[in-house]
Amino acid sequence: MTARLFQAPAAGRRAGLTLLEVIVSLAVIAVLVSIAVPALSSARAAAHRAGCLANLRTLGVAVQMYRDDHDGALPYAERLMHVAAGWTKPLDALTPYLDSAPPRVDDTGRTVTGPPWRCPADPDFADRTGVSYGYAPIIVMPSLAANPLLDEAAARLATLTHYDREPYTGLVFRDMGDSHPRVAGDDDSQRNVLRFDGSVGPASEDDTI
Repeated sequence: MTARLFQAPAAGRRAGLTLLEVIVSLAVIAVLVSIAVPALSSARAAAHRAGCLANLRTLGVAVQMYRDDHDGALPYAERLMHVAAGWTKPLDALTPYLDSAPPRVDDTGRTVTGPPWRCPADPDFADRTGVSYGYAPIIVMPSLAANPLLDEAAARLATLTHYDREPYTGLVFRDMGDSHPRVAGDDDSQRNVLRFDGSVGPASEDDTI
């Protein structure tokens, strides 16, 4: 006698889930997803902030190495960095002290960038400019001329008259965008910063440029 490929379920045994069981299962899955998604989002945001702070620490080391090689002077800049526009100071000065390729514009006109110049949470600023961070000392470094020697003199003068007058705790670099979650409801904390004392972290209203 040929065996049947499909046999009817034994008496008293259900062939599948009832509609109610399916609905309950879907509801349980929906609850689990609603719990997991915020947790994953929070973990992702924390990882992005950690990556951003690591970038700023790296830039801080590069700035200190540059100063050690230039009698304490800071790198010069007269405007915010924008690689696509050809504004690459102080990126040019710091690149030799960084173990990474500098931001650039490729043959198709696309801006190519990565750590430490790109914040992991930056949605688009680095895509347009090549960098996620602003260099705060440009506030006191006016352009003298398109001459590297004069640029360095301006940087040295700004360093001596502004940053070395007293123990200075202002900013060196900061996020250009509000890319991070608020800390304790503080809007300033949406940006990470590198301070002159070497510390990094979320910005606060006490930070000065």
